[in-house]
Amino acid sequence: MFCLTVTNQAMPFAEYHSRIKETLVALDTLNQFDESETFLDYELRVARTTQGIQLNSLPEHSRIEFNEVSIDADNSWLHEELGQVGKTTGTARTELIARITERLRALEERLDELEQSVVATTSTKDAAKGRLAAILARPDYATSVQQESAFARLWKRFWEWFLKLLPRPKPLAAGHSNFWGLIAQILIIALAAVVVVYAVRILMVRVLRKGRPRRKAKIGPRIVLGERLEPEQSASDLFSEAETLARNGELRAAIRKAYIALLVELGERKVISLAQHKTNLDYLRAVREKQPLAENMRRMTDHFERHWYGLTVATEGDWQAFQDRYKETLLRAR
Repeated sequence: MFCLTVTNQAMPFAEYHSRIKETLVALDTLNQFDESETFLDYELRVARTTQGIQLNSLPEHSRIEFNEVSIDADNSWLHEELGQVGKTTGTARTELIARITERLRALEERLDELEQSVVATTSTKDAAKGRLAAILARPDYATSVQQESAFARLWKRFWEWFLKLLPRPKPLAAGHSNFWGLIAQILIIALAAVVVVYAVRILMVRVLRKGRPRRKAKIGPRIVLGERLEPEQSASDLFSEAETLARNGELRAAIRKAYIALLVELGERKVISLAQHKTNLDYLRAVREKQPLAENMRRMTDHFERHWYGLTVATEGDWQAFQDRYKETLLRAR
């Protein structure tokens, strides 16, 4: 009876959305390679990451709670694809991970749209359930079909139009040759005039902008390893949140929050630059030449990956060791 109760417990919509983001970050780390990492170490990291996603992040079948209604989410396709990751190597593995990532990103975008629409409008329970069910069943993340961008289509149409203006290759008389040569010259001059006008326009826009007072860019929220941080959140705030999680027994989440606090602190000290697309290995490479900071950072990254993406259960001793390493790393970053 206890097992059935745990299995049927619904997951909040926000947590499911967050787990999708965490899975994307975890998959992105599989495309990163460290120079000091052996082939065996990399294969072990792949196995830890895929198993961590299957067991901890996105179970094969989940029940999601949204606007006081529950709906089933079938993640069996993800488990099947992740099962193939360990059986492939090289280009085949890279393409498989890219395909999984693209499908998850499509799902994440749909969940973002749903979340924003719920904030903007008041929906009934049936409508909310219908929207979420439709998103989870939509084919746009079940299959990865890349479409041409609007610019690519416009460029393609231009060249098709331009090629139609050119004569088809066939034997020409001397008079005809001169005629088509004149047409080609006119076209070239016209295209050159268009390019010149466009360049002058761009130059004038830049000159006019220089004369205007620049507006201070608003600092928006930051995203570090999939974690959305408000502009006013500092590293000390994040570390305080990590300590609160640890006191509540959520040691795995505490280690992740403290690791993000470390990255934010190093970013504020201009040691590294934070970016949404960067992974923990990207930040590790940024301090590679700064010893002994790099060694401390490497140990903390390994600690974070082992407990967050891997299957190792965090203990009080692990959290205390991580805290001590955190403080030591900040001292070396001065």
